[in-house]
Amino acid sequence: MKISIPKIIKSLNSFITSADKYAISFCMLSLLSWTAVIIFKYYHFGYNDWDLAFYSQGLWNILRGSTYTSLAQLDFFAEHTSFIVAALIWIYALIQHPLTLVFLKIISYIAGAFLLYKITEEDLGKLNSIILMAMYFIFPPNVYSILYDFNFEGLAPVLLFLMFYYFKRDRYAPFLICSLFLISIKENMPLLVATFGITALFSKNKNNMRWGFIPLFASLAIFVLFIKIIPMLRHSPEYPHLSRYLHLGSNYKEIAETLFFNPVKLWGVISDPERINFTLELCGPLLIPAFLSIHILFLASPIFLQHFLSSYWSEHTIVFYYSATIVPFIFLAAANTIRVIKRLSKPVAANVVVIVLLLFSIFQFSRYLRDFINNLDYHMDNMSAARWEILRKVPKTSATITTFCFLPELSTRKSLYAFIDIYSDWSQNIDFIQASPTRSGKEAKAFVLPAEVDHALIDFSDTWLTKDAYANPAAIPRMQKFFFDPAWSVEAAANYIVLLRKNIPDGKKLIETSDKPFSEASFTPPIIMDNKFSLVSAQIGEAIKGKGVSVPITFNWNCLEQIPDRYLIRFLIQGKSKSINTAWREVGYIFYPTDHWMPNNFIKENYWLWIPDLEPGEYTLSFGFWNNNKQKDVIIRLGGSELSSLSNPIILGTFQVN
Repeated sequence: MKISIPKIIKSLNSFITSADKYAISFCMLSLLSWTAVIIFKYYHFGYNDWDLAFYSQGLWNILRGSTYTSLAQLDFFAEHTSFIVAALIWIYALIQHPLTLVFLKIISYIAGAFLLYKITEEDLGKLNSIILMAMYFIFPPNVYSILYDFNFEGLAPVLLFLMFYYFKRDRYAPFLICSLFLISIKENMPLLVATFGITALFSKNKNNMRWGFIPLFASLAIFVLFIKIIPMLRHSPEYPHLSRYLHLGSNYKEIAETLFFNPVKLWGVISDPERINFTLELCGPLLIPAFLSIHILFLASPIFLQHFLSSYWSEHTIVFYYSATIVPFIFLAAANTIRVIKRLSKPVAANVVVIVLLLFSIFQFSRYLRDFINNLDYHMDNMSAARWEILRKVPKTSATITTFCFLPELSTRKSLYAFIDIYSDWSQNIDFIQASPTRSGKEAKAFVLPAEVDHALIDFSDTWLTKDAYANPAAIPRMQKFFFDPAWSVEAAANYIVLLRKNIPDGKKLIETSDKPFSEASFTPPIIMDNKFSLVSAQIGEAIKGKGVSVPITFNWNCLEQIPDRYLIRFLIQGKSKSINTAWREVGYIFYPTDHWMPNNFIKENYWLWIPDLEPGEYTLSFGFWNNNKQKDVIIRLGGSELSSLSNPIILGTFQVN
């Protein structure tokens, strides 16, 4: 039989309506837009959490025959039963890159949006369905979920829409296939299949056994099995995420008793303003029409309650992925309410409702727009080029420890560790670890950096690091133990981004301390800051031209007495045609700030000042100080004179850019 391509195209065109073409065009435009957005976010190191790197490293290791992930220091399936990897591993094998996973998530959302259009077009009309699809694209919980790192729950929307589509059309086999794929995503997904089973018991007049009892009891049995598998793989006595519900009871029995027989305690949880606000943000302008079709919202109730009842604040916000499996049912419920309005009144009433919802959706999207943009590049420091330049110096096979923004790009390797394990209570405070239900069994011990780790890529502007450095008194001593290890030396650096490598012959250190001066004084009279510490000398090295200009600077400080405050320093670069004020940086880096200096000690600090772009020529380098605790300018003493350091910058010297 001869195949005619033109005839196939003609048949396809006749099958696809003009409205379908508009819907497909919207989907393609969304795909192109999101592709550009996530590439921008990835290039600017906007992924600043565990998940994308964890899943990428997990799949990379599975391809090589191991389910162990060094990043989490546990079996890949000991966190969640993500058996969906059996289907996805073949796609990841073709392009072994973290963005492969993000693209799969985007495709799931876009395909889900198109299915929403197809499910609702017969009842609402093609135009209203296209508008509803457009609202789905700009719905803030969806946008946040796509912008978030990665979680397999982000792949659920397309499967949920398909399940609903096949459920309504009594197509059991495809419904069952989609259910099996959904169940394999995560241990909580069988509960969604169970709600379909419960719904079938009340809505299906025929085949109650097949549509109702089988999905209900089979999915519940799988759910119980999954929450038994995870503790076994973690070598833990109980399911780790149970700890999020200890405010309701210490075990499953007590939690169930609270939910069904303790209305006073339950009301205290339900009336919590944070949880109420989460519900309002989650539903947005669709709140009323969605709740008017509560029987459809019921399908998402297990996942909604999972997050609503949790004690974790992160589950009471839409900025993560937790809404991925709830939003499809919010839209399906709202669409059903619009269908009822259309049936009970004139079609124009339904059209007006859709237009009003669209306007409110656009307004809601505009409220979050600034945060969406900030989410793409949380650094906002114009140093992406420097980060990439230093990152590419890390060998592809080296065992590496790093701060969060570098984790995704370094995830395709066997041995990768997060720097947060060096300083956080979560990994270092043994009392905290042993008291935590999620860190029991073999995990109940402090993290020790494996000897195989030979590279450390640290961004001192990392938000996780800076938060602990200022809020947790134990964090800085733990960092000092790491950075003062004599094995580490600087291989490359740019401002607060540093690549360390072990055993570099005569390598430079970030910080050295001594009870004797490291060099002769080069400032006469000495420069004394707030009568607390002095600058003994400062040397400017040869400027290095790369993606930007790197200027090595060595400071030699002397701590005169105990310093109660932390100090910042800002450089001023002056050339013939331009003058640049750099951002503030901490004196002594964040792991050895001035309030940790010891009286009568000398501190040698190596710093690499990086400027994005300087034309060839000679530049003068000077600097001023700021007391970060008292939020005021620093008074410097030069002989008998006292001066403002910002109004009278200290001149270090000059450097040449060739």
